[in-house]
Amino acid sequence: MHCKNCNELIEQANFCPHCGHPISEDAIKLENVKTINIRLETLLKLSKLTDDEKTLSAIKNLIADLKDIY
Repeated sequence: MHCKNCNELIEQANFCPHCGHPISEDAIKLENVKTINIRLETLLKLSKLTDDEKTLSAIKNLIADLKDIY
């Protein structure tokens, strides 16, 4: 199998040992979860700094993205 990111030949692995790109479905889901966690942390910080409308809009966008992923 070849990495879709760097095109290196890979044996069985969840992540490419050359560039770190996720290879397996489980690794891709893990990266998605990490991204979601980062976005949620950002939303929590944003909610403390901005008005409710901006936070609500950001939460709706995250929910829409979650529906696309899962």
